Amino acid sequence: MIRFFLSQISVMMILNTGLTAQTNDGFTANIEGPVIIRDPVIGQTVDIAIFLDKVTEAKGGLITVHYDPLAVEFISFSPKNFIPGLLSLPDTPKTGNDGFNSVKGGGTQLGGTPAKGSGLFGVMSFKLKSKLTNESFISITEVQVQVSATDRDYLNYPIGQFGLLLKPVFSNQILDLEVVRRDKGASITWRTKESGLIDTLSITEVGRDSSRIYTNPLAKLVQQRPLLQKAIEALIRQKIFPRFERENDRILDALGATSDFKDIEITAQFVEDLRKIDKALGDKRHVIQVKNLKPNTEYKFVAQSISFKGAKSQRVAGSFKTRTAVDKRPLFIERFSINTTPKSAVIRWFTNRPADTRYIFDYGGNESTGEIIQDEEGTKVHKIELSDLEPGKKYEFTIASRLLEAETLLSEGLKEEDVRKIRSGSLKTQKAGKKLRFIGPPSPIVGSDNARLRVRLSQPAALKLEYGSVEGDGPLRTIPIVYTDSTISEELLTEHDIILADLESANRYRFRLQAYNSDDTLTTDSRGSKPWSRDFFLRTSAASDTSNPVIIEGPQVDVRGNIAIISFSSDVPTKASIFVGAVGNSSDSGIGILGTVDEVEIPSLTPNGGRRFARRHVLTIPALDLSTNYGYRIEVEGANGKTLAFDPNNSLGSNEARKIVGVLQPPGGSGAFTTDSTIDTQFPVILSGPTVTSTTDNSAVVEWITDEPANSDVAFGSDTLDDNELSGDAETRHKIILSDLESGVTYQYMVGSTDAAGNGATESATASFSTNPEIDITAPEFTVSPQVIYKNDESATIAWETDEEATGEIEFGTTTDLGTIRSLSSTAKTHEASLTNLVADETYYYTVSTYDLSNNGPANSDTLTFSTDNLPDLEAPVILSIQSLVADSSATLAWETNEVADSFVKFGLDSLQLDNNIGDTEDITKHSITLTGLNSNTKYYYRVGSTDRANNPSTESDIYNFTTSQGADLTPPAEPTNLSLSAGATQISLTWNAPNDLDLNGFNIYRSTEGANYIKVLSGAQSTIYTDLNVSEGISYQYYVTSIDNQAPPNESSPSTILSTMTNVTAVPSNPTELGTTGNHIAPTFYFTNATPFNTNGILTYNLQVSTSSDFSDVTATVSNVSEGAESIGIGQTGWTIDRDLEELATYYWRVRAIEDDLVGPFSDTAEYVARNNPQLLGDFTEDGSVDFNDFFLFVDFFGMPADGEAAKYDLNESGGNIGFDDFFIFVDNFGQTITGKRWADFTLTDEISTFGVKMLSSSLTNKKDISVQLWARNIEDLVSFGSVLEYDPRVLHFNHAKPGPEHLLISDGDSAPLFAVMWKKPGQIALGNGRLNGKTVDGNGLLADLHFTLIGDPNKAIIALRKTYTSSPTFGIRSVSHLESAKLIPSKYFLYRNFPNPFNPSTTIKYTLPSATEVQLTVFNVLGQQVRSLVNNQKQSAGFYSLTWNGLNDNGKQLASGAYFYRLRTSNFSKTRKMTLIQ
Repeated sequence: MIRFFLSQISVMMILNTGLTAQTNDGFTANIEGPVIIRDPVIGQTVDIAIFLDKVTEAKGGLITVHYDPLAVEFISFSPKNFIPGLLSLPDTPKTGNDGFNSVKGGGTQLGGTPAKGSGLFGVMSFKLKSKLTNESFISITEVQVQVSATDRDYLNYPIGQFGLLLKPVFSNQILDLEVVRRDKGASITWRTKESGLIDTLSITEVGRDSSRIYTNPLAKLVQQRPLLQKAIEALIRQKIFPRFERENDRILDALGATSDFKDIEITAQFVEDLRKIDKALGDKRHVIQVKNLKPNTEYKFVAQSISFKGAKSQRVAGSFKTRTAVDKRPLFIERFSINTTPKSAVIRWFTNRPADTRYIFDYGGNESTGEIIQDEEGTKVHKIELSDLEPGKKYEFTIASRLLEAETLLSEGLKEEDVRKIRSGSLKTQKAGKKLRFIGPPSPIVGSDNARLRVRLSQPAALKLEYGSVEGDGPLRTIPIVYTDSTISEELLTEHDIILADLESANRYRFRLQAYNSDDTLTTDSRGSKPWSRDFFLRTSAASDTSNPVIIEGPQVDVRGNIAIISFSSDVPTKASIFVGAVGNSSDSGIGILGTVDEVEIPSLTPNGGRRFARRHVLTIPALDLSTNYGYRIEVEGANGKTLAFDPNNSLGSNEARKIVGVLQPPGGSGAFTTDSTIDTQFPVILSGPTVTSTTDNSAVVEWITDEPANSDVAFGSDTLDDNELSGDAETRHKIILSDLESGVTYQYMVGSTDAAGNGATESATASFSTNPEIDITAPEFTVSPQVIYKNDESATIAWETDEEATGEIEFGTTTDLGTIRSLSSTAKTHEASLTNLVADETYYYTVSTYDLSNNGPANSDTLTFSTDNLPDLEAPVILSIQSLVADSSATLAWETNEVADSFVKFGLDSLQLDNNIGDTEDITKHSITLTGLNSNTKYYYRVGSTDRANNPSTESDIYNFTTSQGADLTPPAEPTNLSLSAGATQISLTWNAPNDLDLNGFNIYRSTEGANYIKVLSGAQSTIYTDLNVSEGISYQYYVTSIDNQAPPNESSPSTILSTMTNVTAVPSNPTELGTTGNHIAPTFYFTNATPFNTNGILTYNLQVSTSSDFSDVTATVSNVSEGAESIGIGQTGWTIDRDLEELATYYWRVRAIEDDLVGPFSDTAEYVARNNPQLLGDFTEDGSVDFNDFFLFVDFFGMPADGEAAKYDLNESGGNIGFDDFFIFVDNFGQTITGKRWADFTLTDEISTFGVKMLSSSLTNKKDISVQLWARNIEDLVSFGSVLEYDPRVLHFNHAKPGPEHLLISDGDSAPLFAVMWKKPGQIALGNGRLNGKTVDGNGLLADLHFTLIGDPNKAIIALRKTYTSSPTFGIRSVSHLESAKLIPSKYFLYRNFPNPFNPSTTIKYTLPSATEVQLTVFNVLGQQVRSLVNNQKQSAGFYSLTWNGLNDNGKQLASGAYFYRLRTSNFSKTRKMTLIQ
């Protein structure tokens, strides 16, 4: 039995009225003011102010306080104004048997009106006597309210529950202390916040005064050899870490360069000692072996560490009792995992008992090592860090562990194979260039005074955390960034669980992360331009968050031979331990009776051996005896320090926290289980999947389900399966996130699982998925809004779904201020949060937020409400239907319930003896359990059942039966139906209906491009909706979908209907235009002119990306779902103010796209922004922040004038002469520059008379597609100058040049117009203008400009849009022209092109042009003149350019023979025939 005085297990919070209820029954008491005082100083006065509420009548009261007299002394009780005339009654502290004092404070009323309602009763004051070395709790144990001597009401509290905590602050802290007991000794391990070697452990036998002092053996070594410390300090300064240095050369060179080692010979043993010390410093893990203890004896201990920099930790006190018998459990290796970088690798495993770490690693060539032994002092957490490896290379290794005190155990009858375990294997380093990446945003788990961050990485790396309090309540970006504390996890891990300690309740803390290894560095610094360059923050819970954790799902025990795996879920992230012991007689392995000193504790640990905080825990209990009855209890603790014990066996001597369970339930749910009679030799069975449930441009989430807990292994690659991700955690629901993938690439993958007994690996068939082609800048969306799926009088379950893998956080409370935070500890697409310890018949408010794996977000729900029931849920679930699907060795049983509940099946060969039990603790309404390992052609009996969240008695069905089939299941599911396609510009969406087969396990999606062979683009899809993003514009695609079942390999259905579609560039909203910025230059508002929706009345939102790279390969900032009209920029415009500060004078690029439901529009043209304060724009004569047509028209007016007076500012080259062409050229160079976003002009006057337009004329279509465009005008009156903006698709047209054109309108009267210029030019947009001199005007119709383009894309998309035109007139002023006409390229004649390729196999392309709308026939003939294929049959087609593909098939779909064929285009006034050759 182990007790830690810092975190005792409190089985149940007790609150009672001591005597029979009187007048004030139901009153409450609270502390007004802080409940934690951090780092108090000697002499400081601390006050506890007691506030009473719901008082009916009070004439007096009394408070009883329990405290440590060595820490504080009682000063006084001060009555306040709640009870008028209260006379304080002095009390003298009394010392109890525990050495603590008890004192009372209060009084009685002498006349006056009795108190009622609520108010401040009084203040108990204390003074700190001595410096605290540990926390000290001033505990209120009783609050009494009285009316008379016989009319009193009480509130009683257990010690440590209600009061004021005095908390010393230590820069160094002891964390996760664990005691592993033996009969004559113990292993005591802990982690510290800071690195250090000086550890002190004082051990005292209870009842004796003398103590034994133990220290870290490495500290002794450093004390004996001071040069070791000097060497470590010198190497740290040079950033050389001996544990990562395979060779000694760099270490020797670095030390030889220092004065301390100049004339000293450094031995190989000295360097090896440096490696051991450096490893211990990096791990921050401390192990002290306590020996020569007495069996079955209780000991007290006090532990303390001093960091390398001299910072002391707190003194952690605790106790343990040694075992009575030798622990003879065989050694067991579990949670084996390998993580690599391009040049390094980390191999990890856990053992069930302290053991050493051994390995042999083959570096290749002649560099193979002998066996290296580490951790001789014993550990349960093993790792090997390997460096200086070659990228993309395979290495062989052997790892082993041998039990501590193995020789003693051998003498007790164990064999060598029991005390030593070996595993061999291979690893492959990552390819060169693989980057270190965060996998999802950091996940916070918050308490009121502490927080933990779970950080996942794509490669093993160290992690530095800096954090600090946010002063004030304003937006983060308005508050200076200050990081006051830091901590470093120097272990190379892919999953870090890092602690922020000594925090204030209900306060915001910003934090910054830096991950680094020998290959790469990654930071969240908000000044960067990566997806993770964000100003991260968390908010601690209010001190009022004192709810005890609740086990909401499970527990469940999966027994396989002599191994048991226990799983359960709590409502909040918790740290957990399972205590296991025999029930009845002790087991042969030495596991004693549950509840005695010989029971065994199994803690839930992180990969580096720290205590894991999670909602779901899965723990393996190995090395049990066969055919033996065991019991267990679970002890959990939340981040707020509150605890719960699940103890159905009453092993703690209290049954207060016993979970009510029925006879039938998921196996082991009653706190007991029995091991099998034989060792497990069955491989795991993959029941569902694998499937890729979410993808981005660089990641994919792979999931599958097995019939028993097993590890998770994914082999993947774009060509061969040469990459690998492995997790050693035992799970039935597997999830592996593949990261640092290439965008727009199809990958193949295969999953495998091996169970805890080493059976496996069971491997899936090869499947496929494709990454997204574009960088992910879109926040997750709620596909199912947050809603209550279950509630009763004291709990509620909120569920929601997102369109991609994402985090989840819910904040809730009884007012709209909310205040209580629940963070989900893992990412998912389907999310569920259970809120417990609620008040009956109360309204609660809540909101949900979520970020995706690329850190886009948050997506926030509205503030929603629910009300708890006023009465408990006393109704058991109702089973609505039962179905079964039977194969030769398995059977799937499915049913539904009317409320969320767990699932279990009892089955067997005899209807009177259903001795097999299988289940699932997940609470759902649609249940499915698969029975595996059945005998073929055998009759089985079964009943199903479910237990709800309120733990009402289980509902169970009648007994049914099924008979397994004689042979394997070879019947595929039915094919999907009602396939439909919807094409956009760069995506095609598929939907279909699923068949009703019970063993349906997903869908395969196949695609063909332009009639080529079909490829599988996605395997095992679980949804009936799929969007293919890896498509190109103007290409024809064909799709079909198949169904697959859960066999291995799966049976696949016939294809669905094959459908074909072509991407449609017009079937999306248009791109936003006129991008600009305004406001603060460091945090500007980006704005633009809105896009046009594709559908009438379509609703648009916008996504923006800001980058430091013009190719948008990095992400300075992104935002999704910006509502049209945001920031109130102006009519038809939308804006967004960036949520971070930009770098002064840095250049940024930004773009925006419109989203219309599922239609994703193209990105706008790229806009450039320089973060410069009030830049001076040369040519901005109107001083409105833009050089535009306003300025052009003014320049025309002053052209040719002397550069003095009002005209001086138009002298841009500062020549002092007349305003001339040199000034004009400078003006043209600056045209279009803007700091406000208004690029062209902004006029209120309109010209309703004139018409401006463009005409497109194609030159000879055989001459490289030169296109001429004319800009013309009609009904011109009193014109001096004009400016026009033309837009086109740069993927279709390339602009070459422009000129005024012959005899253009501005010179039609013989005068000159010399100021023609293309003033703004970028892909897709040009602005040009011209003007007459001396204010002379012109009227009439005519040509204004000739523009020349080259056709580079689809001629049908060759459109020139005249977007804006402005005119200047001395009579009418400057006006915007209303009537503008655009133009589309139309062929000048009929033409039938030669097919390409020719000869061809298997297909060829035929193109033709139509200058006007007509009916068309396009037919293929053989050499005999017989029609073999009608490609276009009297179809009415509009004018344009056409292209189609012929695949060599005739009208009956049969392949034609090789030979010559003819194709003919015929219309009402045109006919042309050409020859082609088919080769088979």
